Amino acid sequence: MDNYSKIIKLWTMYGFNYEYNFIEKAFASRGELMVKHLEIKFQEAYNIAGMHGAFFYFWTMLDNENKHLLENYVMDNFKG
Repeated sequence: MDNYSKIIKLWTMYGFNYEYNFIEKAFASRGELMVKHLEIKFQEAYNIAGMHGAFFYFWTMLDNENKHLLENYVMDNFKG
């Protein structure tokens, strides 16, 4: 499997199987206030997109810095 396929597979599988506390883990370096803010943002995404689309909708709501933090967290910690 080429690298692009692996990345797409891991990202998609994680998006449907994320940990309940992934925000706390992925964004810990941003501090407690940012984590709380992002948890609220994820709840909004969940309310809009439902359980199957919440993670992906949440990702689209993030700024570039936070997108990269989440992407790096998933690629570093999720092995499929």
